Amino acid sequence: MRSFTLALFSFAAAALFLLTGVLPAAADGPAESVAAFHRALSAGDRESALDLLAPNLILFEDGHAELSRDEYGSGHLDADLKFSQKSKRDLVAQQANAMDDTAWVMSRYETKGKLSGKRVTVATTETMVLRNTDAGWRIVHIHWSNSVQK
Repeated sequence: MRSFTLALFSFAAAALFLLTGVLPAAADGPAESVAAFHRALSAGDRESALDLLAPNLILFEDGHAELSRDEYGSGHLDADLKFSQKSKRDLVAQQANAMDDTAWVMSRYETKGKLSGKRVTVATTETMVLRNTDAGWRIVHIHWSNSVQK
């Protein structure tokens, strides 16, 4: 079943790429907004991180959900800030696409740091969906899938 799901996702990603093309990494584009969000987390800048999120954010991570920016802000944002400040995250691959005022940025990262006092390497796949608003690109959906490597 997992290989079927991966094949279906790969087909959908390829179809989206063919239909919409790849977005350039413009300074004010969706990929830059994603990068700015991660920079804010790494800097421990809670306010800037929250500012890049739409109020109606939906966040999925490893089977859990937070259904608004406020819920994430009062939920596990603090843990994300703390881990991001004490780890090194490397971008492995990224693809960004858009249609009208909606964009999606799909990324893979490798993060090295300490989790519960132990050194870990975490492989993360991330999908962020963004909307272009009067304030710029804002993240409306985050889906993180993490795998701690041995």
